[in-house]
Amino acid sequence: MNIKDEKTALRAKYRALRAAIPEDVRRTRDLALCERLMACASYRHASTLLAYAPTGSEIDVTPLLRAALAAGKRVALPRSYEGGVMHFHYVTSLSVLTPGRFGILEPPESNEIYTPGPTTLCLVPGMVFDRHGYRIGYGGGYYDRFLRDFDGTAVGVVYRDLLLPSLPHGRYDLAVAALATEGGIVATTPG
Repeated sequence: MNIKDEKTALRAKYRALRAAIPEDVRRTRDLALCERLMACASYRHASTLLAYAPTGSEIDVTPLLRAALAAGKRVALPRSYEGGVMHFHYVTSLSVLTPGRFGILEPPESNEIYTPGPTTLCLVPGMVFDRHGYRIGYGGGYYDRFLRDFDGTAVGVVYRDLLLPSLPHGRYDLAVAALATEGGIVATTPG
């Protein structure tokens, strides 16, 4: 089986596993994960937070977004464009988000686009991650393209039981520096 087919099979398997987690359990885990992130140095020292608006069974980072806005951090969420391009746009309120190309809540295109800075923390969603920081997402490559030129700290967001020893990855797949789980922050190991 080639890497693409293997990743497609893993994506389907872990999407189903994540979706099968009862909603009340997910809510408890999501809140614990947000609390762990708020306590970590990368979040405390970040002046800008790049995050995502959760969809489906994705980890709900909304409590963290609200806390970041209340703390005066700059918060930016992604908009997707043709050709697998993604730009983060700043928001001052989550109430401005509307469904975008894939039905995912996005900020208005007219909002200011994120400008790189050294104290930026980027939360990266995924179906499943491995201990080396590689992920299987939805298969569009948006985050890998974005992270190629990102110079801040990228942290994967994953449930502890969806953190595997290793995953297949190709030359365009990029690893994150650390992983946030409901049990705490996990440093990745090169691999």
